[in-house]
Amino acid sequence: MAASAIKRIDGAECHYTVLDVTNTASDIDIRRAYRKLAILLHPDKNPDPAAAEAFKKVALAMHHLGDVERRRAYNSALSQRAYVASHWKHSKWSVNGGAPSG
Repeated sequence: MAASAIKRIDGAECHYTVLDVTNTASDIDIRRAYRKLAILLHPDKNPDPAAAEAFKKVALAMHHLGDVERRRAYNSALSQRAYVASHWKHSKWSVNGGAPSG
């Protein structure tokens, strides 16, 4: 179980993915997911060096999602990033290495 959690966390691009919760998860669900992963990956419990790195990512995810204001700011940044990504590929700036075409 620890190996699959480490692999998922290592490839995660989002704090919600790190904790394996949805962006609509309740505060209680986020805390439960954090506790479960913290026990599984804590360096005192798991000697694998990859587990220590995964634990740091879990702690960072909890830092951002465990506080209402930080979570709100994180969600806002995520939505802005998604908006830019969806519009960038259709922009004239996405061609020629960022230079406008034509």
